Amino acid sequence: MIFFLLKLHISISISLTSDNYEEILAKNMNKSLLIEFWNTWCNHCSAFKPVWKQLSSNSSFDIIFADIDCVKNKAFCKKFPVDGYPQILFQDTTRNEFIQYDGPMTIDGIESFIYKQINFPKHTAVL
Repeated sequence: MIFFLLKLHISISISLTSDNYEEILAKNMNKSLLIEFWNTWCNHCSAFKPVWKQLSSNSSFDIIFADIDCVKNKAFCKKFPVDGYPQILFQDTTRNEFIQYDGPMTIDGIESFIYKQINFPKHTAVL
C-alpha cells in the first residue's frame, strides 16, 4: 500500500485584538511580528487575503504572522502607524520598532522585506 502525505495549507496568522496583543507578545518573547491591517470593506484587502494566507502558512521565517480587522478593532488599530489598507508592519520586538512595508504585495516581495528586517534591521519610528 502506498501512502501519500499531503501538506495541509492552513493559515497560521493569529487574529490580533487589544485583548490578546500583550499576551501574544509575552508568550513569544523576542519573536518579531508581521502584522497585516485590513478592513472588511476594502477590495484590495480581499484580493490580498490569498497571498497572506499562503505566506503565513508556508513561511520558513521564525516570526509570528498576525492580522487585525480594523473594523472590529478600530480603537486598537489607531495605536499603530497605519494609514491605509491593507498595510503590513514588521514589529521588531527586541527594539519595539514598527517598520512599514511599502513594496509589492507579493510573496516574494514580502519575504524579501522580512529577510532584510531580520538580517539588516532598519530603524524607524518607535512607539
